Amino acid sequence: MQIKSTTMKKWNDKLEEIFSYIDLIKNDYIDVFFRGQSNAEWPLLPGLARITERSEFFENRAYYDFVSYGGHLIPPYKSNWDVLFLMQHHGIPTRLLDWSENFSVALYFALKDAKPDKPAALYILNPFKLNFESSKKDIIDYLDVSYPKGYYNYFVDDGFKEFGKFPASIVAIGANPPNIRIVAQKSVFTIHNDLEKSLSELFPNTVTQIKIEPELFEDAKRFLYLTGINEFSLFPDLDGLSRYIKNKELEK
Repeated sequence: MQIKSTTMKKWNDKLEEIFSYIDLIKNDYIDVFFRGQSNAEWPLLPGLARITERSEFFENRAYYDFVSYGGHLIPPYKSNWDVLFLMQHHGIPTRLLDWSENFSVALYFALKDAKPDKPAALYILNPFKLNFESSKKDIIDYLDVSYPKGYYNYFVDDGFKEFGKFPASIVAIGANPPNIRIVAQKSVFTIHNDLEKSLSELFPNTVTQIKIEPELFEDAKRFLYLTGINEFSLFPDLDGLSRYIKNKELEK
């Protein structure tokens, strides 16, 4: 990456703004979640909600196809919550929304596909407050611990209703499976029972949007360069390494 000599004052001002929100949350809580989006106008909705013409059976069929065709690729003894995480990380639209405990990771994804004429966005979520408002539990837990009935019984199998509905509209959760990308990206998630309204619509007091204006993109990328965040650090496999080498050698 070519480093240009430009002032960092405006970017430092943006960092101070971000720190002020984090400090406000950390007066009462320890952890916050971060999410980056390349377009500040996009709502906080998971991929499943963004499929405009999805069949009512899409989620059901996607799950069955994934475990049927990919059963030999799924590690043994995985719960169906674990299968949901694997589906998410391999590109199937699910009701999970990706967040990270690492600010720089979220910033990377905010800038990755950002357009030069539109602001990107960083979101700061208070996961404890979200869970208290949505489910009266001010903890961040794991799906297989808090919701042992499983993804299959809550969302996939509509033929049986004895398990009832998932008991919250949106919940902040930790990451269950030992997936190398989840570890590298310090991934955490929100799971969305309600696919019609965004997180910021349902629980506006739990999340803050901070816009990253296009004129700050270059300095923000310099910041990421210094923190060592890149395709290979976030996707530590041969695909990620190949993208990293291509970006490093061809970007001028």
